[in-house]
Amino acid sequence: MTNNELLIAISDVIDRKFKEELTPLKDDIQFLKNDVQFLKDDVQTLKNDVQALKDDVQTLKDDVQTLKDDVQTLKNEVQTLKDEVCIMKGKIHILEENMQSLNKDMQSVKNEQKRINFIIENEVRTNIKLLVENYLPAARRYEQSADTIEAIRMDMDVMKKILRKHTDELQKIS
Repeated sequence: MTNNELLIAISDVIDRKFKEELTPLKDDIQFLKNDVQFLKDDVQTLKNDVQALKDDVQTLKDDVQTLKDDVQTLKNEVQTLKDEVCIMKGKIHILEENMQSLNKDMQSVKNEQKRINFIIENEVRTNIKLLVENYLPAARRYEQSADTIEAIRMDMDVMKKILRKHTDELQKIS
């Protein structure tokens, strides 16, 4: 055998040995490449999921901020309502005082009316014809006063109803 033949034979042996030894390594490398690709795909999926989570978290942050703003607005409105209720309570107190004053005035008017009725019944009866003939204008003024008193009485009734209604509404609000 010549040197060339020996070299070719050695080369063939080395090639076979390389193939025998390298084939499992190539397979292992291919397996690792597949695993690395799988890991890359998983990492990309995780990145996408993390981005989606970041987007969701940002949306939640925005929603929470909106809720905070809405709650603050509600707090302000509730405070305004409380302030208005306090003002209404003060006005109702004033109305109650005015009602008491009007009731006293009404009682005074009633007492005066009773006194006038007593005078009319006891002192005027004998001279009624004379009064009709001579003092008809005064009687008409008295009638107008009676109408005014009745109008005041009716106004008081209306005011009492309105005050009751407002009191009920304020109690509902409180």
